[in-house]
Amino acid sequence: MVSIRPGAESLRSYKTFIENARTGNIIKPLSLPLETLQQATKGLRAGELTVIAGYEGMGKSLIASQIFFHGAEHAQVDKTTGLQDQFVYCTLEMDDLQIIGRFVMQRTGIDSEKLSDPTLLSDSERSKIDALFTDMGSWPFAFLDDGGLETSRIDIELDKIKELGHPRLVVVDYIQLLGDAGTDSKSLESASKRLKQIARNHKTHVIAISSMNRNSDDISVPNSKSLRGSHGIAHNADNVWVVHRPRIMSDAWSEVWDNAAILKILKQRSGRSGEHYLGWNDSNITFRDLLPSEKRNLLKPDQQQNGPQNMNRW
Repeated sequence: MVSIRPGAESLRSYKTFIENARTGNIIKPLSLPLETLQQATKGLRAGELTVIAGYEGMGKSLIASQIFFHGAEHAQVDKTTGLQDQFVYCTLEMDDLQIIGRFVMQRTGIDSEKLSDPTLLSDSERSKIDALFTDMGSWPFAFLDDGGLETSRIDIELDKIKELGHPRLVVVDYIQLLGDAGTDSKSLESASKRLKQIARNHKTHVIAISSMNRNSDDISVPNSKSLRGSHGIAHNADNVWVVHRPRIMSDAWSEVWDNAAILKILKQRSGRSGEHYLGWNDSNITFRDLLPSEKRNLLKPDQQQNGPQNMNRW
């Protein structure tokens, strides 16, 4: 049932919102781990759905996990309840140990082969991991990794976790694998609508990772039409990001892109769309901010002669 809300009531609510912001009694946007992302988005707002999309192997889950662990590390405590913000990672592709293993590699720089076979670890490397785990022991994060996970279960679990604190961020990795996403575009679109409703009802931010259809002949940065299953995913989202590492797609891109990536914001409810550049560390599979000199090299015409400037990228 839809109810009419008088405009005067909405005005009062907005006035309260402004006053709460002045006194600090408001859910502030969640800060992001990279300055480039923070400047482009001003943080992730409660009640919104962000879709992070890209072709296979571009780093969608990596950038989502960087945001996730950064948030958990810097979790805030509610002044009224004394409870700490909570972070939930719903993983349908990898298990929790794989996600933690990736983060350990990002933070410590320890080779993935050694993390896969701990007998290869040196004493100093074990000490690094122990120190990291000591710190992480106080971070308020949890995993939900049931194989047939549906949006209704996410909704229920978020109600439960409120006993520990406010659910600040929910990551769904990835939307096409949700049990109620189905195999047709209508079911997938409906699942994205439910994720948006979860974000609004729980006053949390939901990041939903989405795969994309890949045309082997097209080496440009994909757009929202390439979202696998349904264009409705982008329509329902407040924000849509595309992560793209050009050199994975084609050597036609200059080699300066070996250590760089493109983050294309296709849609942003509270800000501008646009293209941004990130650094990439292959040694510990981590996105980072570019150095000014690196960014200048990316934008030099001679470095782009076989790259972005002569391609119909969008």
